[in-house]
Parts: sequence; structure tokens; C-alpha cells
Amino acid sequence: MRVLVASSLHPADDPRIFHKEALSLAKRYDVDLIAVGERLCIRDGVRIHPLKRKQGKVLGTLGAWIAILREVKYLRPGVFHFHDPDLLPIALVLQLKKVCSVVYDVHEDVGKAVMDKTWLPRWLRRPLAFCFDRFEKLAASRFDGVVAATEGIARAFKIPEPVVVRNFTPLVPDRPRRPFTRRRPLRLIYVGSITEIRGILQIISALDFLKVKAQLVLLGRVHSAAFLRKVHEAMAGRNVLYLGVEPFERVFDRLCEADVGLCCFLPAPNHLESLPNKLFEYMAARLPIVASNFPLWQRIVEGGGCGVVVNPEDPGEIARAIDGLAANPRLMLKMGQAGRALFEKEYNWSLEEQELFNLYSRLEARVLKRSPFARYSKDESD
Repeated sequence: MRVLVASSLHPADDPRIFHKEALSLAKRYDVDLIAVGERLCIRDGVRIHPLKRKQGKVLGTLGAWIAILREVKYLRPGVFHFHDPDLLPIALVLQLKKVCSVVYDVHEDVGKAVMDKTWLPRWLRRPLAFCFDRFEKLAASRFDGVVAATEGIARAFKIPEPVVVRNFTPLVPDRPRRPFTRRRPLRLIYVGSITEIRGILQIISALDFLKVKAQLVLLGRVHSAAFLRKVHEAMAGRNVLYLGVEPFERVFDRLCEADVGLCCFLPAPNHLESLPNKLFEYMAARLPIVASNFPLWQRIVEGGGCGVVVNPEDPGEIARAIDGLAANPRLMLKMGQAGRALFEKEYNWSLEEQELFNLYSRLEARVLKRSPFARYSKDESD
């Protein structure tokens, strides 16, 4: 069975799309991936088709539709597994015309996310969120599968079988960690998309309140040139190192070099029940965590004994939490050990991978019945 994984917005090496789902599916199926990238290649058994997105939201979306539909026509997949809400219209057409079976992978509650879009006029956000939410749920009711990244997202879809595939980290080798010593700066790290709503400016400001000498490392993509300027302005005069985007394999090395992992998202509606991948990457690397005091995160972080939670809007409180950890290196090691144990037992990708396989096992009979292309790979048809 051939599976085409598609994204019009995410890069081809996206952790969830490529390193987790595509690589897992490639263990059992013939997998192609079309996503934002520069070159055609085969990587770990997945054929990657680069999507060169045009500038501008409208032209970029239309160009992505054309490129993806061209790949569908050429590759003739049995399953079209897509990851971005702007692909809903073409996915619905593919499903209704029975070109292939369709799986919608939902990363966030888009209706709530629209309410946080500062580039949209305030008066437009609520009606736009309402209209999109109705269309999304209507389209999803026709798809053969919906994959949700969290339980909260799954509850929003009124369909019989939404599948929850949480954004946990693949199993990585355990590495011993040495206790922090004040003979060097405390190394703080934030990994992931760098946006204002994720509390980056508050994290940088917290450096001014610290008693311990520290360095902050930022690792990830800044999607807005205007916000990148804000970040550079905030970095001025502070010990902050922005490393940009690094390969997935290198990220874990950076985490193992750090002392404390930070995840201080601001309390936007879309964040309260989210499960950021970075929390579990920090656990895997034995990093004690400082995270936002959302109830769900508090149960995971403080309930699991692997960190502390804070008011993410208060740089002073973030700093006090960091100082408290730095003052007790043994507690930092204990929290890191607890996080690693939770990661190995409950919060790793091998458990979520099985949920994905279960969905695809149910899909196979439908695919062979409905798709005119599912029985043949491209090479065989040639």
C-alpha cells in the first residue's frame, strides 16, 4: 500500500511528520513525503518530494495545492495523509471522488489558534474561527481517519474513532549526566519554534533576575522577520546564544550539553491542553524542566517529579525557579532521573507508533476496496 504524507507548511525533516510518522509507516508501507524542502531524495526508506512554497499566503497555498495534486496524480497513493488545515479543500475532493483514502493529522485546535493570530483584525478572529471550525469538522466526518496530537483535540471531533497519536520522542540512548557546578555558567535551553506566544521574550527577560550566572541557548525556527528583530533586540547585553535550526540528530546532543530545559508558553487557549514535544525531549535527555503552570503540564512535570511549573508571564518567577534548581544540583539530577524513567515507561514514540499502525490496519481493507490505485506501486504500473 502506498502512502503519500503531505504538508504544505512544515519542512521535510519535521520531527512529527518525518522522524516519527513517516519513518514508522515506512516499516510497513511504501511511503512518499511531500513537504517544504529543496531536493528530491530518499532518506531512511522514505522518498522525499520537495515543495518550494511561493511567497504570500494566497499564492503559496494555491501553489502548494497544485504541486500536491500533481504528486497524487503521479504517485497514485492508496492513502493521502495530510498535516495542514489549508489542505482540507483538496483532501475533501480526493475523499469524495474516491481517488484515495484520506487521513487528517491534526496538530492543534485551529479554531483556538485563530483567536491568537495577532496579524488578523480582532473583529475578524471569532467569526473566522467559527467558520473554519464548522468546515473542518464537516470535512473530517467524511475522511477515513483523523489523527489527533492530544486527547483535547480528539474530543473536539464528533466522529466515532479519532485516533490519538501523541507527539512523544523516539527512544534515544540514555546518557549519564554530571551535576551542575558553579564553576561554569548554568546552561539553559529552549528547543522548538520561536514565537512571541511561546514566551521567548519572558524567558530572555528572566536572565536579568537570576542570581546564578547562566547562558540561554535558543534552538529553532523564527517564522517572522519582525519577531526575529525583537529577539535580537532582547538578546542585546544578555548571555543568549541563538543557534537557529539544526539537524534532528544534533538537537539531542545540545540537550545533553544543557542543565535546564525551558518550556514557558503563554496561556493562550490553544496551549492549555497541548503536549509540546520539547517536554519529552527534555525528559529523554535527563533535563530538569521549568514549564508553564497549566494544569495538564503541572500533572506531568511536578506530578512526575521531573521539574517545576511557573507563571510564564512573570520573568521573576521563572528566574526564581531556575535559581532554586541551581542551588540544589542533587535535586536536578533526581528530577532528570525521574523524567528519563517516565520517558522510557510512558512518554516515548514506540507506544504512539502502535496506535498509528492500528489505524492503518483498519484502513487497509477500505483502501483496497475504494482506491483504484492502491494495489499497484508506481514502479509496477510503469
